[in-house]
Amino acid sequence: MMKLAKEVLLVVADDYDAVRVTSKYMKDLSRDETAEKVRYVLNMMPFGTKKDHQEFRAQNYIDEKKIAGTIPILDPAIVYNHLYHGVPVVMDQSYDTLLARIAFTKLADTIWPMENLKQLTDEVDQLQKNMK
Repeated sequence: MMKLAKEVLLVVADDYDAVRVTSKYMKDLSRDETAEKVRYVLNMMPFGTKKDHQEFRAQNYIDEKKIAGTIPILDPAIVYNHLYHGVPVVMDQSYDTLLARIAFTKLADTIWPMENLKQLTDEVDQLQKNMK
């Protein structure tokens, strides 16, 4: 499938081990020129999730031109609250998921034009104005 695709999006956790494994995988893909099609989606993790690699940031090791998008960190309280109730975190209309919704919409917009992208970015602009 990757050979037939025009572009490949690869989700990578912002984690030392994930980036290391991905770089090894990319060497395998470079044999058939599939690696040239790959763009990364960085799934951000809370800073310092691994003691050994607290200063690690994937952006420092991946060519910026190859990053298709970045999914921001959701507030841990939201994630743990959903886990406690056995409910998945969804991209609802709440403020808590706004930045993640924008990131997903921008990413989707690279594949197919998204009608609500302007509405979401306007919502962020308005919230930032209200916070000042």
